[in-house]
Amino acid sequence: MIIKSLNVCEIALTKLDTKNSMVELQVNFANESPLRMNAYLDDNYDLFISKLIKTIKAAKHVDTDYDDDVSVLKGISVVTVANEEDIKEKAPKKLYMVNNRLDILKHTKTANEYIRLYSQLSTFREVIYSSGSSYFFYFNPVLYKYISTTTNIAITTIIYIGFICTLLLNSLK
Repeated sequence: MIIKSLNVCEIALTKLDTKNSMVELQVNFANESPLRMNAYLDDNYDLFISKLIKTIKAAKHVDTDYDDDVSVLKGISVVTVANEEDIKEKAPKKLYMVNNRLDILKHTKTANEYIRLYSQLSTFREVIYSSGSSYFFYFNPVLYKYISTTTNIAITTIIYIGFICTLLLNSLK
């Protein structure tokens, strides 16, 4: 029996089709290659996340060579998602926010506002789930290139100010 445990680092919505609510998701893992998938955004977000987790497990299923002579359990493989409960708790909230943006676009009546919202939705990348803290985003070298230089300077300044304040408070004690 083979047991494979996946640790999902991030689930990101990379593309959104506004007409039929079709989304393209990219699932990043800790020790696996990323997985891209397409799905229809449903109003029942809990069911959508459950289907997503089942699809992840099916896509990362381990194929085993079945051999009758060695063991009966050799042909069985189990795929688990280590942070499944965390995903089921956090991801529906972000999906709700994305669906609200989509509803706002559908109910927009002026052409200029519609074009502005449509261009925002067609080019955005929304993180549906992230397992790390805020430090994961700022210091991860893969994601670091997406932050503008002015944001980098502001974040670095805030971190240094926080560090200096901590040192000053510790010295006063």
